Amino acid sequence: MKTMKYSSLFYVKRKGVYYPIIIAIISCFVSANGISQTAVEQHGQLSVSGNRIVDQNNDTVQLQGMSFFWSQWMPKYYNYNCTKWLRDDWHCTVVRAAMAVESGGYLTNPAIEERKVDTIVTAAINLGIYVIIDWHDHNAQIHREQAQNFFVKMAKKNAGKFAVIDKTTGKSGN
Repeated sequence: MKTMKYSSLFYVKRKGVYYPIIIAIISCFVSANGISQTAVEQHGQLSVSGNRIVDQNNDTVQLQGMSFFWSQWMPKYYNYNCTKWLRDDWHCTVVRAAMAVESGGYLTNPAIEERKVDTIVTAAINLGIYVIIDWHDHNAQIHREQAQNFFVKMAKKNAGKFAVIDKTTGKSGN
């Protein structure tokens, strides 16, 4: 049997057989691309079917995530870097922007609180994860008009963005 000499740069020898490395490189590239798909790319628009959350293919989806603390008390976390860290380190596929309504929140500083929510929404969209916009209010029943106006504005800003989920009730359950 004749032995062929190959450059070790392009071939790997295993049990006397030379295999081209290019195949291994292509296989790694294809595998890496499959893994790097974001949650939003993978699932698209979500909806509710019975008691399940389903994706664009009607497959059941389980999201994992974290909630930001009340926006008026912990504003330093309402940024892109924190959102990215939650995605990359904690493997979050969803985050919740808990916008405070009372106690120095939206009712007192609507523009400031809205900007915080916008920052998280934009970060989540850019990072390919879902975001829940939460009107976080212990007295939601007496702030219905403000909540409706807020969500109309959010809906217009984020129309067609599958990553955005709104939550219209707070702790009161009303």
